[in-house]
Amino acid sequence: GLLVVLIPRRDDPYLAEVPVPGKGFSLRLLTTSNGALQYDWKPSRITPWLSPSTPQVPPIHLSLSGVDQRTGYPGRSFLFRAVDDRGRYVDSSVVDMGFDFVESTGFVFRRFGFADYPHWGTYGLTRSALPRRDKVLTIRMKAGAGSPGTFDMLVSNPAYVESVVEWTPEPLPITRQQGALIAHLREMKYHPSGIHEGHVQYRIVGESTDTEWQNPSFSTELEDATGNRGSDLSPFEPAWKVIAHAYRNPKAAFRSDLVSAPTKLVCPAPATVQTLDRFIEVAGRKFRLLCISGAGTTEEQGGKFTAKSPQVAITGDQLNITGGFRNGANFVSVTSGHPCLWVEPEAGWYGRTRRGDQLVVQQILPNGTLGTGPGNHYFSANNRELLVFQLPGSDAGELHLQGAINRPERFEFTVAPPDDFRKHWQPPDGTP
Repeated sequence: GLLVVLIPRRDDPYLAEVPVPGKGFSLRLLTTSNGALQYDWKPSRITPWLSPSTPQVPPIHLSLSGVDQRTGYPGRSFLFRAVDDRGRYVDSSVVDMGFDFVESTGFVFRRFGFADYPHWGTYGLTRSALPRRDKVLTIRMKAGAGSPGTFDMLVSNPAYVESVVEWTPEPLPITRQQGALIAHLREMKYHPSGIHEGHVQYRIVGESTDTEWQNPSFSTELEDATGNRGSDLSPFEPAWKVIAHAYRNPKAAFRSDLVSAPTKLVCPAPATVQTLDRFIEVAGRKFRLLCISGAGTTEEQGGKFTAKSPQVAITGDQLNITGGFRNGANFVSVTSGHPCLWVEPEAGWYGRTRRGDQLVVQQILPNGTLGTGPGNHYFSANNRELLVFQLPGSDAGELHLQGAINRPERFEFTVAPPDDFRKHWQPPDGTP
């Protein structure tokens, strides 16, 4: 006779496993990579035939770009999967599983940071900041918002840096100059938080005789000597680099190669909206003009725009953005006392350039001077990046607009983390 031997498929190899308290399943760290991570998994066709009681697991396809969604910087990616007591993949039914990285000093990077990809017991995430001086990495997890307590997974640290070239901090204030702009970093203050790491606020002052640099705005990020990048780094590092990007006055006359051709739009009356579906091109980049709305409340849902009078009176330059889920779809609501132009950048543009180029919408006034509204606002809706520009004035009528690229100057300041930030995380006995 013919003897057929069926060999069940072996599970993926894994780096560590830890039981999830009170949940009846464990969590495995399958793999980690420096940057992008691809994972394609299909269940064996013979497994259900061999054991009808085996959970029916769907195919899993995971693709992480290797960029931290919160910071926009490249980072290290991690892949976890839930398993039962026999090591079989299961649906954990916890979509808001929290993942943190705990330094040996006690500092916690990104407290209860959720996964970028949660689906059917599979969790993928990328972090640009995590402990890199510790040989053993502590991953602290929380099984959903309603789960009591946390649990830790210990694994050999894939991001460990054996040799670090230390930076020497400078005392405040610190002055730097790029071209016509002088930037002074004069003060840093730590603002604690009971839920997250807290944040550090910087007072940077720009000084220039050029009109384009009058009242510049600054965006800031942090780096440390181990390679971490983001907004919230360990206060126990000897030094940070504050990376500041300075942006010109949005009413400045930008170089001609950074300005689009003028476009003529008709601003609708308050509480009305006019869809556009046209493009402008600025410095080789395309931006889709979605709609222009009069003062009032405008909602976007499923690509459609509606307008109405605001439920609560809005004054001055105020702008309110809210959102939610209605009739089976997400919606975004914007209330403004000014007309607004809704713009969709080319895919991923804002995420790639949030510390780089910025789009400015300028109004060409009848006397030839340039004007801008009180602000522009970014948000993400249904996996789309959207920009809303408040326009000058509040009256309906013809508008002459142009887009411009505001290209920043970069400044670096090497500083010591604030003492009160360190004290906030210092254990009671005073030892790190």
